[in-house]
Amino acid sequence: MFPGPFTFIAGIFTGGGRDVPPQHYLPENLGVPQLVARLGVGNLDDDPYMLKNETTTDSIKSAFFVNAMYTKDSDIGHSTVLNVKLVDKSILLNSNWNPYIGKGPLNRGEWWQMGADAAVRAPFVGGTTVTAEAEVNWAGYSNNYGVVHIAGARAQAGIAYKPFELALRYAVLVPDKGFRSGAAFVTGTQPMQEVTPSATWYLHGQGLKLVADLPILIHTPVITEKNVGSYLGVELPDQTAVLARGGTVGRQTVVEARLMLQAAF
Repeated sequence: MFPGPFTFIAGIFTGGGRDVPPQHYLPENLGVPQLVARLGVGNLDDDPYMLKNETTTDSIKSAFFVNAMYTKDSDIGHSTVLNVKLVDKSILLNSNWNPYIGKGPLNRGEWWQMGADAAVRAPFVGGTTVTAEAEVNWAGYSNNYGVVHIAGARAQAGIAYKPFELALRYAVLVPDKGFRSGAAFVTGTQPMQEVTPSATWYLHGQGLKLVADLPILIHTPVITEKNVGSYLGVELPDQTAVLARGGTVGRQTVVEARLMLQAAF
């Protein structure tokens, strides 16, 4: 819906595809499908479903949105929809972080998130264009065994000139002190931060570009498996499972460097 300068988007999504067992394990106790809503005002993108990622503009454009999501788990066969979700899942749904989601006997949990974001794009001196974005989010999961939360924020800014763009991104996650793998606590509540400068060369618009960036992960959890090696918790979240087998976790600052050729078809 697009009443005047406003945009309203809503959706209903069910547990999908391979996460659902064969049909002879029909749902035994249905919950609530994933309900999503997004409401905003502004003129940054003509089509909210197809973001243009423009690097130039001849006028100031901006947008502000709020969003919310809610779902309640469903019992299916010997497990639940959220408990068997394999990919694209929050650490709130990862049983190697969340000690409640896979605890037996299984209990149908509730998962929710809310947030707000804003963006602006404007012409600058000498034919350059500046962009800035910011967002905040808060999410949680609860069932009869307990509740865990996580909060996050992101801010970034960039300046583009012809086919080149320089940008700087800052992100922070504030985890729940209750995140555990077995009896071992994963994080505590100390924020996990990231600062990432980047440079992009648009070889053929958004369809083909070369991106170089330098993520600096500050106070990020690093999991160490004795006589094997170490794992970066935010990139290999399932490796917290080694904590239940005598592994250790500590906070470190980790610097990465990446060079990516990205193509869109």
